[in-house]
Amino acid sequence: MKRNNHPCALLLLAVAALVAAGCSTTSNLPEGEVLYTGLKSIDYADTLREENFSSVRDEVEAALACAPNGALLGSSFYRSPIQTGLWIYNKYVNSTTKFGRMMLNKFGTEPVLLSNVNPEMRSLVALNVLKANGYFDAKVDHKTIINESNPKKGKIAYTVRMNRLHRIDTLKYVGFNEAMDSLIDS
Repeated sequence: MKRNNHPCALLLLAVAALVAAGCSTTSNLPEGEVLYTGLKSIDYADTLREENFSSVRDEVEAALACAPNGALLGSSFYRSPIQTGLWIYNKYVNSTTKFGRMMLNKFGTEPVLLSNVNPEMRSLVALNVLKANGYFDAKVDHKTIINESNPKKGKIAYTVRMNRLHRIDTLKYVGFNEAMDSLIDS
């Protein structure tokens, strides 16, 4: 006769979910800091979908990317709802016991803070990528979106305005002496 273990497994799962829900991922954040929880989808406003748009978009998104704690497959947009590393960090960060320090060093994950992500610098890098690809009138803006239910958590939203692509039609070298001009032509 086979025994039915489903009610026991469901009870254990429910208890584990309640324990996990009771753990805070923001309890030991420094004063005035916000836990970075990822990016909102990047908005490409006023952008023409030209032939090189996808390759430039990939470069821009790489410049803006920063993985939060518990990122799924390294994604900047999606993270796991189970933040075991942060829970262990918050539990043992102030521990003075040998066991506590071992737990922190082996399994704890230091929180990724919005101030460490530095969205201003990432916006500037993305803008330089756009300018290097011929989008000289481009703009990259960022906005921090604080979580309404927990003001110690936040996401970053970027808006990229690529505007028009500038192409070089003709290059002329002027102001060189005859020897340099023949060297340039060759």
